[in-house]
Amino acid sequence: KALRAGCLRTARGVSSSLGTANSSQHRCISPPQGAVAVRRSGLSRRAGGTRTSIAESGLRPSVGVHVGVEQGVRSTWSGGGWNDDQTDLSQSFGSIIKVYTVAASPNWFMPWQTKQQRESTGSGFIVAGNRIITNAHCVADQAHVMVRKHGDPTKYSARVVAVGHECDLALLTTDSPEFWEGTEPLTLGGIPNLQDPVAVVGYPTGGDNISVSVGVVSRVEPQQYVHGAASLLAIQIDAAINPGNSGGPALMNQEVVGVAFQSLEGAENIGFIIPTPIIQHFLDDVERNAG
Repeated sequence: KALRAGCLRTARGVSSSLGTANSSQHRCISPPQGAVAVRRSGLSRRAGGTRTSIAESGLRPSVGVHVGVEQGVRSTWSGGGWNDDQTDLSQSFGSIIKVYTVAASPNWFMPWQTKQQRESTGSGFIVAGNRIITNAHCVADQAHVMVRKHGDPTKYSARVVAVGHECDLALLTTDSPEFWEGTEPLTLGGIPNLQDPVAVVGYPTGGDNISVSVGVVSRVEPQQYVHGAASLLAIQIDAAINPGNSGGPALMNQEVVGVAFQSLEGAENIGFIIPTPIIQHFLDDVERNAG
């Protein structure tokens, strides 16, 4: 089964397209505004660990419980493992951000110019210090970034503070004081155990409002991070991770236990989140280097 990643994007002004997306195995999770799907060639795993390039076409969304949540509406899950306090995620919604990116990749054949601009959307969440965590692939080659809070139609200009391409994480902020009014930073938790219930919250394709998908932890082991081509610790979950979920938090007990970033193509309910030790290491590096 092929693993895919790479932000799903579209050229500016194009409302729908089928093309090629990021190279690698996993599917990344940032959709273009109004785009149906964009695909790129990737790598498929074969016996003996050999990887061969394949051309992919079409986009098959993950199958799973996927519940759209309006502002103030309670998210519930009848599966075992959560109590009433854990399923009420509405208090976290104000800290979960939609990220809008206009990007222009360099043209390596004509380095004096860039490729056509394209738009994409992803998710993020507020952490301490008036900063927003999202995926690096959501803001790669960015020309302009804007952010929007849940329940607020206003988009605010943002800037990239730091990017860790190897760990596929990025830190954003905005200089608009109005954006931070009434927001509370989310806190980082630990590594969940197998079968622990988690909720992935973000802005996936299929609608404009915030959405919640729920599942359990299936596996904890090193995985290839497609964006940075590094093998780092990752958590596999069976919650639905769709285009647009990239950068959104995975929550358990009102704490962040991971960041959604890629999923497995050709399989059902196999998504991956970046665990908190990787996130904390990234934040510590930013502080250490005065990012």
